Amino acid sequence: MKKIGIVLLLSCLGWIQSSFAQNTKLTFEQATLAYESGNYKESLDYLNEVERLLGKPTAKVQSLKVVIYYEQDDIHNAQLALGAYFKTSPNQNSEEYQNMVVLKQELDGTLREQYRSQLQELREKENRELQKLDKNTSGQEEAYHFSTAKSINTIEAIDYFLTKYPSSVYQQEANEMRRLKYNERDFDKLVLEGDDYILNNRPNEGEKKYLEARRLKDEVLIRKRLAGVQELLLSLMINDGNSAFYESRWTDAITNYSKALQTKDDNELKVRLEKAKQELAYELVHKDGAMQAYLKYTQDYPNGLYIYEIQAKLIEKYLDKAEVMIREANTEEAKIYLQKAWSFHPSNVFTYSDQRYFELVDREAKRLTSGKKEVRMQRIGEAIRYYTMLNDHSGKDYKGKLTQVRQKQKAWSHDDFIYLAFRSNEKIDQVGVDVGGNTNTSTGGFISARGSLKALKNSGNEPFNTDGLDYYSVFVNLNLTRKIIYPVWIYAGGGYVNYIKIDAVKDQPGKGIILDENSKGEGAFNIESGLLLKLRPFALSLGASFPQFSQSQKQLLNIKNNYVLSAAFGFSFKL
Repeated sequence: MKKIGIVLLLSCLGWIQSSFAQNTKLTFEQATLAYESGNYKESLDYLNEVERLLGKPTAKVQSLKVVIYYEQDDIHNAQLALGAYFKTSPNQNSEEYQNMVVLKQELDGTLREQYRSQLQELREKENRELQKLDKNTSGQEEAYHFSTAKSINTIEAIDYFLTKYPSSVYQQEANEMRRLKYNERDFDKLVLEGDDYILNNRPNEGEKKYLEARRLKDEVLIRKRLAGVQELLLSLMINDGNSAFYESRWTDAITNYSKALQTKDDNELKVRLEKAKQELAYELVHKDGAMQAYLKYTQDYPNGLYIYEIQAKLIEKYLDKAEVMIREANTEEAKIYLQKAWSFHPSNVFTYSDQRYFELVDREAKRLTSGKKEVRMQRIGEAIRYYTMLNDHSGKDYKGKLTQVRQKQKAWSHDDFIYLAFRSNEKIDQVGVDVGGNTNTSTGGFISARGSLKALKNSGNEPFNTDGLDYYSVFVNLNLTRKIIYPVWIYAGGGYVNYIKIDAVKDQPGKGIILDENSKGEGAFNIESGLLLKLRPFALSLGASFPQFSQSQKQLLNIKNNYVLSAAFGFSFKL
C-alpha cells in the first residue's frame, strides 16, 4: 500500500511544476531532484523556501512533503503535511485528492498499529526486564520505567510513566519532557492554523497564530512565515491609509499610518500622518466652532497648514466679544478681548480683521474720554494707550488726538486743594477772607466775606473822617469754582451786600456821620465772578462784584459805578 501511495503521488509531479512562477519553479525542481537523490532534508529545505517565496502553503508542495515524511516513516509529520494538503487542495474530485484520501487512511492505520506495537513492545520489554529484577528493588524499577519513557519520548509514554508513578523522583524531569512534547504538538497546530488563515485571506489572524507559535519554538521556518505575513500586513495598512488619505477619511488614514510606522520607519509616511492629523484637527475645529477648539489648534499646530485662517477666526471671535463689552461699557473685559485679538495680529492675517479691530479700538478710546470728568480721569491712561496703538499701526494720524488727551491727563493729574486768602477792594478800605476747596475735575467753591473797617469803628453818632467815602459796605458771597486750564480756575456766585450811607457834617469838611435812619443801610442781592490762580503754595484771586441795587437806592447812596473790583492773596493746601 505504501508503494502504491508513492507511485500515485510521483505521477502528479510532472504537471505540478507548470503552475509555479519561474523563480519558484526552479526551487521546486531542485526539491524534486533532491528527493529523487534521497536527500530528504535538502528537499524539505527547498520546499520550505518555495512556500516562503509564495507567501503561503500549497497543495503541490505539501503532497511532496507527505511522500518524503512517509518514506522516512515519520508518520507524525506525514499526517501534518496531509492535513495542510487537504486545506489547500483546490479540487477534491481529482484523482490526486482521492489517492491522498487513501494514503491518509493507510497512515491512520499505520499510526494506530505503530502505537499499539510500541506499547505492546514497551510492556513486553518491561515484563522481561522486571523478571530479572529483584522484587524489592522498587527504585530500580522506577528508574527503568523512566529510562524507557525517556527513550520512546512520546506524550503517551510519558503520561503512562507519570500515571504509574505520580510521586516519582523523576517527576520534575518527566513533566518538563511532557511540556516540551506538548509545545511541539501545539507549535505544529498553530503553524497549520496560521497557514489556514493566510489561505483564507485573514492575515491578521494568521500573524497572531505565527506569533504564538514563535513563542513556543523560534525556528527559521516560523520566522520566515511571520516576516512574510507582516510584510503583507504592512503593505495592506499603507494601502488602506493611502486610500483613506485621498478620500479625506482622516481618522482611518491616521490609524493605518500610525500602525504602519510601528513596523516601518518611513519619512513619507510620517509626513502624510502629520498632514492627516492637521486636516482632521482643522475639520473638527470647524465642526465644533468653539473658541477653545480654535485655541487648541494654535497650541497643537503653531506652524500648521491652516494657522493663519484659524488665527483670523480667533481674531473675529475676540472682536465679537470686545464689541459686546464696549457696548456694555465693560472697560476691563473689553481691554482683555482687544488684547487677545491683537496677540494674533501678524501682518499676513486678513486685513478686514485688522480694520475691524482698529474701528473697535477707536470706539473704545472715544468712550473712555467721554462722560463725567471724574470717570474720564480714571481711565484716560487706557485711552492714551489705545490712541498710541492706533497712531502706530492703523495707518491714520492720531497725533493731534494724542496731544489733546495727554494735555487733559496732565491737567487732571494735579491735586485738589483748600483755598484760604485775605480779600480787599480796589480802594483797600475793606478787609475780608476767602475760604473753601477747589478740585481739578469737578465743581468746588468758597465763601467770601469782607467789609469796611471804618463801619465797625464809627458805628455811633459822632462825626468821623470819611476819607472821601459816601458809604460803608459789607459783602457776603458763596462762589462756585471750576478749573479752566491749570492753574486757572474761574469762579462765580451770589450773596448779600449792604451799603450804609454816610451824611456830611455841616461846617466840618471831610467829616461825616451815620444818622439813625441810615444805620441799617441799604441791602441788595450781589453777583460776583472772577479768576483764581493757584501758585502752590500761594493763591491769587481777582474778581468783580455787581450789587443789584435799585435806581432809588443808587441815588440815595450816591453810587456812581455798577461794580466793585476786589483782589485776594492767600495760600493753597493739598487735600
